[in-house]
Order: sequence, then structure tokens, then C-alpha cells
Amino acid sequence: MLSIRLSIVFCLVLNSCLFSQNDTREGEEAVEFYDVGFISISPYYPIAIGDNFASKAQNTNLGAQLESRFVIADHILIGARLNIFSGQVTKPELVGNYDLRNVNLIGIEAGYRIPTLKNFNLSFLAGIGAIEYRNDVDGEIFEDTGEAYSLMADADYKFSRHFSAFLTAEYRYESLNTKAPNSTVAFNKASYIVLSLSLIHISEPTRPY
Repeated sequence: MLSIRLSIVFCLVLNSCLFSQNDTREGEEAVEFYDVGFISISPYYPIAIGDNFASKAQNTNLGAQLESRFVIADHILIGARLNIFSGQVTKPELVGNYDLRNVNLIGIEAGYRIPTLKNFNLSFLAGIGAIEYRNDVDGEIFEDTGEAYSLMADADYKFSRHFSAFLTAEYRYESLNTKAPNSTVAFNKASYIVLSLSLIHISEPTRPY
């Protein structure tokens, strides 16, 4: 149910962001694209940390993230995101003999953007999402689900009229519904540090004529 609700919210935020790109009130100056919102696709690289199955018995691969954000009032940000990455089980003796196919997250986020210099900004956000681990045992797929909670900080720099670069650092904590009472490692939680770098094309909103 949480995944369905977040999917609906993701679509609503994405549509709002798309429509807001060209929304300029009559008589006002057109604003910069990120003063309204943006949509980005970026690499997503999680690094497992802590005492849990992800850090003790798995490797993670570079993934991808689709994200939308927009400003609702005085630098307040809301958004939605979808990310995916894959990995490999490196120590089956600790977690069992299965293959990790991919890890999916769909979630929402909110935060505050701090303008610092003319073309440079800092943003701090918190997010929540539905998480799903898809695993394979001899061709049969099984899933582990739960919730993910994130704290994010990013810096964006507008280096030309139409392009900005974003560098994002994220701490992600996962609370999973997996039960493994006889395991020597924790299966009901996982923690990651995530790094992401993206390049955004800025399309200026249409001015009214």
C-alpha cells in the first residue's frame, strides 16, 4: 500500500513540475528554471555501511535515479524520486545462497534551498520511500520490502545560461520487514552513503506575449 501511495504522489509531483516550467504570471519577470523546479536523471552510487547484511555480505553497483523537485514558497522544496541499483552477494555463507537482482526505491522529499552566491546554492532535504529488494534463488524471484529514510545535502552551480551541475550526498537508512532469527548478521536494516552527480539543462520559462 505504501508503494502504491508513493507512486501516486510521484506522478502528481512530476506533473506539477512539468506544468510549472512554463507558468509565468502576466506582468512579472520570467524566473530561472530552478526557481520553479527541475527534472533530472543522474547516476546513483550507494556504499553500504554499518553492521548489516548489505555491508557484510554484498557489493553494490552504480545505479540511476529519476528525480523531480520544485519550489513552493521562499526556497521551500518538495519533490519525488525513483532510483534503482543492483549488486552481488559476496558471502553466501553469511546471508544464504541467492542472487541480488536489484534494489528499487520510490519516495518523496522536502527541504530548504539556501542561496549563497549568485550562481551557487546549497539544499538540505529529508525523504521517505518504499524500498524493495528483488532476489533470485534458482530462477525464482522473491522480494524483501520496507521503508527507507534519507537525509540529503546538495550543492548546485550554474556554470552557464542553460546548464547547472549538482553534487548530492545522502545518508539512507532502511528498515526492512525481513526476518532471519538464526542469522549472524542483521537482515532487518541496512545503511548507505550515496553519492550522485548530475548535469541539468535549464529551460527558461516562456514569457507571455
